[in-house]
Amino acid sequence: NSDQAEAYEALQKAIASSDLAELKASVIAAKLVPDLKSHEDLCKEFTRALKILKEKAHLPPGWDLEDLIGTEKLFKKAPVKDAGALKLFQHLMTSTHLKRWTRDRATRGDGEKIADHFEVTRVTEIMNQESWENYDKRRTEIVRDCNPPGMPSYAPLSADQWK
Repeated sequence: NSDQAEAYEALQKAIASSDLAELKASVIAAKLVPDLKSHEDLCKEFTRALKILKEKAHLPPGWDLEDLIGTEKLFKKAPVKDAGALKLFQHLMTSTHLKRWTRDRATRGDGEKIADHFEVTRVTEIMNQESWENYDKRRTEIVRDCNPPGMPSYAPLSADQWK
């Protein structure tokens, strides 16, 4: 099939170029090829390109890049269903809530008092490659700025330093 052959060549070219934008475009195009999985070589090259793209884009390990590719802009919202994750968010809300009264927040405006605790009822995971890329660039700049040549390293903190 000519679509499969074209996608295969585009993936090979993008992998060889190491250009992130070209790699992303070729992976998106390959994902749209009918019967992608039926062409063994194309499927292998697609999987290889996905791995390289995820690595180069520094995407979080839990993101399913193949699933995101179908969204074109690499953006997806998904409800978090894992009970452990929801419990963790509840712990975050409970442990960080401070009941601080100020004149402007004595009431919500309708005469009711402000809540003295929060209950997590749902959590939505946002997977946004563009936002993640911006975050990762800025994080890299901060780490570089905190580690001037010839000086002790201050960032990122080790796991022991977080304890």
